[in-house]
Amino acid sequence: MTGQSELLLRLGRALAAEQDRALSQDLSLGSVRARVISKPPRRRLKLKPVLAAVAAVAAVAAAAAALVGVSKPRAPLAARFGAHPLSVGEWVSATDAGTPPIEFSDGSQVSLAPGSRARLATLDSVGAHLVLESGAADVRVVPNHGARYKVSLGPFAVDVTGTRFDVGFRPSDELFTLTLHEGKVIVSGCVLGEGRALLAGESLSASCRAGHFEISAVGARALPNVSAAPASESLGEAKPEAEVEPESDAPPRASKEAPPAVPSWQGLSRQSRFADAYALIALEGFDAAVAKAPVSELALLGDTARFAGKPADALTAYQALRSRASGSAGAKQAAFSIARVHFDQRAAYADAARWFRTYLAEQPGGPFAREAEGRLMEALSRSGDRAGARQVASGYVERYPRGPHERVARQLLSR
Repeated sequence: MTGQSELLLRLGRALAAEQDRALSQDLSLGSVRARVISKPPRRRLKLKPVLAAVAAVAAVAAAAAALVGVSKPRAPLAARFGAHPLSVGEWVSATDAGTPPIEFSDGSQVSLAPGSRARLATLDSVGAHLVLESGAADVRVVPNHGARYKVSLGPFAVDVTGTRFDVGFRPSDELFTLTLHEGKVIVSGCVLGEGRALLAGESLSASCRAGHFEISAVGARALPNVSAAPASESLGEAKPEAEVEPESDAPPRASKEAPPAVPSWQGLSRQSRFADAYALIALEGFDAAVAKAPVSELALLGDTARFAGKPADALTAYQALRSRASGSAGAKQAAFSIARVHFDQRAAYADAARWFRTYLAEQPGGPFAREAEGRLMEALSRSGDRAGARQVASGYVERYPRGPHERVARQLLSR
C-alpha cells in the first residue's frame, strides 16, 4: 500500500469516528423534552459538541478531497511541429516564413525565424526545455500555475513561467538578444552570471566574446539583428570616416553603377545563411578551404558546416583549429563544439562525453562551462553510464541550482 493510500485510509477512519460520535448523542424529540423538563429553565441545550463534530467531519472530508486532487498527477505535455508530433531530442528548423510554430498542449508556442534551428531537450507535465542552436524565435508561454519552461541559447538560458518575448542568438560572435513584451524572465549565463531579472518593456543584449551586456527600455536603443549584421557592426566597432573630396568647379561626373558585390561564404555565414555559405565553400572543396584558411576563420568554417548539417566537415575544421592553434582559447572552445557535433548530429554519446570532459578540463571556468557540464550529464546518461551521470548531476545542482539542466539533474538523482 502506498503512503497516499495509507493516509487516505486514516482519514476515512477518522471521518467514521467523528460521525459515530455525533450520532451517539440522543437527539430525539423525547430525549430533548426530558432534558428540558429535568433541568433548570435557564440552562439551554448545548449543541456545541455536535456542531464541533459536524465541523470536524467537514474538515476531514475537505482534507481528503484536497489530497485526492493534489495527488492526481498532471498529464504530460505534448509537443507538435506542424502536423508532426515532436519527441524529446528531435531537431527542427525553419526554412522560410511559412514554417509552422512548435506548439505545446498547454497552449504555449515557439515560432522560429527563417534559418533558425532548435532541439526539444526535455518535456514533462509542467513545461519544456528548448535549445535554440542559432537564429531567433518568438516565444509565448501560457501562465499556468507551476509552469516551468526554459530556452537555452549557447551559454545563455531564459527561465520562463508565463510571458511573451522575442529572443535570438548568433553563434558567430556569441551575440544574445531578448526583447520582453509581457511578464518576467530570468536570464543567466556567461556575463550575466547566475541570473538577471528582466521585466516587460525591457530589452537585453549580451556577448560572451565582447564580455559585456546591456539592458535598456524597448525602443530606447535598437538591438542588433541576430540574423543580419556582422559582428563588427552589431557590437559597435568604430568605422573609418569617409574621405571628403575637395570642392571643385568642374561639373559632376556621371556616376557609374557599381557591379553587385559577390557574396563571400564568411558574410553568408555571419548572416546565418549556413547552407548558402557551405555551397560556396564546396565549390573549391571543404578540405581545401580548411587547408588555406587562416586560424581565425577555422571556427567559423566549422560552425558553417555544423549548421549546414555536415558534421564530418565540421569535425575536420574544429580538429584543424585544435592542431594549428593548440592551447589557445579558440582551440579550447573547439573541444566544446566537437562534443556538440558528436552529441547532436552523430548520437555518439560516449565520444560527446569525452569531449565535454576535455573542454571542462581545459576551461573549467569558461563561458560554456555550465552548458558543458549539463550536456556531459546527458551524454553519460544516454551512453549508459548512469553512475557517472549521477555523479555529475550532484555537482551540477550544487554549482548551478537554477541552471537549465537542473530538472534533468534532479531526475537522475531521484532514481
